[in-house]
Order: sequence, then C-alpha cells, then structure tokens
Amino acid sequence: MDTLLEHQLKSTSVESGHPIPSFKGFELFSEYERIEWIEKYGTHSMSFSTLQPNMRFFDVPDIGFIAYQDCFGERIVLSNPVCAEGHYELMIFQLLQASKKPVSFIQVTPDVATLLSAKFGMFSTEFGQETIIDLKSWSLKGKKKQIFRTALNQAKKLDITIMETFSNHDDDTISDNWLSTRRCKQKEIRFLIRPKDINHTNGVRRFYGYKDLQPVGFIHFDPIYQNNQIIGYVPNISRANNLFKQGLFYAIMAVALEQFQSEGIKMVNLGLSPLSIKDKHQSGIVPSKPLSRLFRLTSRFGQRFYNFNGIQFTKSRFRGTDSPTYVASRKSLPIKAFTACFRLSRVI
Repeated sequence: MDTLLEHQLKSTSVESGHPIPSFKGFELFSEYERIEWIEKYGTHSMSFSTLQPNMRFFDVPDIGFIAYQDCFGERIVLSNPVCAEGHYELMIFQLLQASKKPVSFIQVTPDVATLLSAKFGMFSTEFGQETIIDLKSWSLKGKKKQIFRTALNQAKKLDITIMETFSNHDDDTISDNWLSTRRCKQKEIRFLIRPKDINHTNGVRRFYGYKDLQPVGFIHFDPIYQNNQIIGYVPNISRANNLFKQGLFYAIMAVALEQFQSEGIKMVNLGLSPLSIKDKHQSGIVPSKPLSRLFRLTSRFGQRFYNFNGIQFTKSRFRGTDSPTYVASRKSLPIKAFTACFRLSRVI
C-alpha cells in the first residue's frame, strides 16, 4: 500500500498527467473565491458556517480550503475540508505539516473520521448526531407528526401568519428575549453554530411568523451545496416568542419544509444534536474510550448548562435519519482542545 507521501507524489507527477498543485498557505483566497469553493463542494452542514466572523483558513490553490480557529495554543478545525472528497487526505496532510500547533477536528463526517484514524493515527470519537430529512418522503401525516399539525393550528388560532420574507428585519428584540430563556443566557453560541449576523447571506432563506404585522419568530436556513447547486438547507438560526405553547419552531419548520419540497430540494439537515451518542462505529474508526465516557457523563450531568436532551428530542420529532458526527485528536483525552472549543463556542 502506498504511503500518503508516495500517493501524493504519484498523483502530482508529470507522468500521471495531473498538474502539480500549489501547496500550503494561510488566507490565500479572497472571500469571493472561498464562496466559489463552498458552492462547488459545500456538502457539509457546516460548510456555509465557515463564513462566520473570526474564522481562519488554510488554503490550497486549485483544491480548496480548511476552516479553523485557534485558542489556548490549539488549532480547532470545523467540519470537513471544503474540497472534492478525493482531496481530503491531501488537504489534511498539508494542514498537519504546516501547523505548529496541535490540530483537532470537530464535527466531521464518518468518512473523514475514518481517514483521520486510519491515515493519521487520530482517535475519532462520536460527538453527536445530525438528523437528515429526506424531502421526497416528508409528510405531516401520521400520529408521530401530530406536534406539527397542532403547532400550525395554534398559529392559525393566534392569527400568526408564517411566510418567507426577502426583506431585512431587526431581529435583536426577538433574539434577546429568546436568549433570556436559554440555559446559556449571556451570549449567542458561535463556532459550532454560526452567529445570526454574517457578511455573506446569498442563498440564505428566512421564514418568519408574524402577529399584527410584527415578527414574533423566525428561522434562517443556510444552503447546502453540491456542484454549484443548492441540494438542501440547514436551519442554523431559530428564534421564537416563548409564549407560543406548542413551539413556533415546529410551525415555521412545517411551512418551510413544504416550500422546499415544492422546489425539488432533496433534503434538510437539522444540524447537530451534541452528545447524542449511539457508539456504532464503522470499520476503521478508532474511538477514544476515555473521551466517550466523558461525553456520556457530560450529557448526563451537564443539562443545567446546556439542554442536550431537549435538542435531541426536538429533532427526533421530525422522524429523520440520524448520521453520526465525530471529533478527532491525537490525544485520547484532549482536555485542552475541548476547553478551547467551548471557549470559541462561548459556552464557557
């Protein structure tokens, strides 16, 4: 079997007929170029979120980029590399070669987790689940979807109109009121969830609930791309008036899903349910047993700080398909890296 370096040299040699790629660099692309890469290879639920403020980038011209942030001397990579799947290995190799800081990865898909274990000797540990709705089979029918029908009926009784809007609203009041009901009250979570305000919003869809012409709740959907086409959306930002008993979130989601379905959109990824762990690893993934135990303890005893169970329960009501997401590090118990990640996310 070829080593990674041998494979790299073969794939870029003159004899192979493939051009030799321009190698590693930091912050080489313009924002416009980065958006072009996302529109071509942004299949991960967090690809669009790499455009959030304060992100840093490792760029390889003609191939793609990796998004990360540094904190406490650690380099934390967010999501999969934004490039063709066949270049994941080369991109990760180049980043590890160029980085003087320890590198950890968070919220990567099983194929990248397998690569990080098999090729780079990292522990790849399940961090949670992403719930994916296949819009071809989505329906509000059936007993298990009663919550959506109830929420829509309540919205109608309260004279709340739900619709997509293309105008800008001042969402701060709704956001501030919503944040005051959360267990993390002080600050909006970032990094693992993109903040409400970002510079680039092309492709973002916004659905609002209106009462007496005033917005009382909203969901912003970020696009998921493949080959310059939008194939799905992820509801990255949602806020609602907490007086709506059945959850305005369900009512707005029902309207949005119906709209996307009518447009032929393939799927909606509900995003991460952190620490919802099933421990069913595919071949090649090497998990960290100490980190898995820590995640389970955090999920069990950390509910007062973050509503892990509530997030998972809300997403389970959509009856989608769960797909595991992973964290990876060379250390079996990367305490410093996770402290850095929580600080970047503003959880601590």
